[in-house]
Amino acid sequence: MKRRAAVNAGEIEAPPEQSGARRNVITGLEMWKPLIAAINGYCIGGGFALALACDIRIASENAEFSMPELKLGSPGSLGVPQRLAQQIPYVAAMEMLLTGDRVNAQQALQWGLVNRVVPQSQLMSASLEFAQRIVANPPMGVRTTKEAIVRSLDLPLEAGMELTTDIYRQNRGSADAMEAHRARVEKRKPIYKNR
Repeated sequence: MKRRAAVNAGEIEAPPEQSGARRNVITGLEMWKPLIAAINGYCIGGGFALALACDIRIASENAEFSMPELKLGSPGSLGVPQRLAQQIPYVAAMEMLLTGDRVNAQQALQWGLVNRVVPQSQLMSASLEFAQRIVANPPMGVRTTKEAIVRSLDLPLEAGMELTTDIYRQNRGSADAMEAHRARVEKRKPIYKNR
């Protein structure tokens, strides 16, 4: 712990594996499968970075969110400044990042930082209910929908539309898409095979 504090204070140089684009708590979360965060209590620093890397966030009423690194003289890292400013209103992101103050669950909901706020006793069941709603859809469609959204975030509208049209065309003839249509016509639950 003393070594980390010395590195953070600039008293000693960080070892090579700790500088630059190193592996960290969110490395490897760049995937096309949806990620759901069930947030209870403090969601601060690295935990906050992990939550921001998720697609759906359910918070208990006692959840609090913060990136307090500013209070230690740092803008924060792990993609928090970039992700936060993309995911909630600019002024809200700036408030969180420039004060380092904690935000309660209700404020996080108002800003769109979380999808739902539920009583602590219902946190896991609410999170699982979201997961069940997602997995009720064709797996390939779920993956490629997330891919289309993420890949088109930084594209101009026309380029993003071309990308999603290409993905739509690829999915349209898939076995799961055809099964979804058949099941709808036959008024039955679809059986997907992830292809």
